[in-house]
Amino acid sequence: MKLFLIGMFFLALPFQALLASENPYQDHPGIKKQAHDFVISNLKQTSNQYSVSVSDLDYRLKLNRCRAPLSITATRMPLVPGKNTLNIRCPTVATPWRVFTTVNIQLFDYALVAKKPLKRGLLIKAEDVDLQQIEVKNSHFSYLLDNERDLVINHVLKRNLNRGDLFKRLYLKKQTLINKGDRVTILVKSPGFQISMKGIALNAGGAGEKIKLKNIKTKKIIQGIVVNKQMVHIQP
Repeated sequence: MKLFLIGMFFLALPFQALLASENPYQDHPGIKKQAHDFVISNLKQTSNQYSVSVSDLDYRLKLNRCRAPLSITATRMPLVPGKNTLNIRCPTVATPWRVFTTVNIQLFDYALVAKKPLKRGLLIKAEDVDLQQIEVKNSHFSYLLDNERDLVINHVLKRNLNRGDLFKRLYLKKQTLINKGDRVTILVKSPGFQISMKGIALNAGGAGEKIKLKNIKTKKIIQGIVVNKQMVHIQP
């Protein structure tokens, strides 16, 4: 009799396991995994390193098991650093359901930062600049990359920076090479033709910037591109 009961017990185990596997409700870890996979698939195109964290659903939430992959969309695209909201739906059950969850995305990149405290008005040198990994936030999208050092070095700082502060374009301006009132050489040059004349700068400018000039001889007002401290180029 004991052997019969033991045999019946072991025969019942597969049936109990089958019942357990046929949970009528969608398991929360499975929902989180599909949400995580959705986010990762939309971040693959970025070159940044990233970290993704999906929030837990309310443990009391009972959702009918979905027989097909969940339909997942973001309330706004593209996904951004910080909190994002996902709309998760199962349209294939008799009573379709929908839940919202949040996902936190951290993006990381290497940006140019101040290597030490720097004062406003400083002409930045290579030794003032460092490359550091940062967490990219919405306010950081104007940071400068390693291959953009030429936009920092030999530029003038427009505000004070502490050690580790990001260099941003709006914090920088070109070094002034020509000041208002400076006497300069105006060079007019094209293939097979070149002529120079003397002029007076009517405003200040840095390399590559356009300034107004007065031709000393003709008194004519013209515009040219600053080449260096003594020369302005004009295209004929």
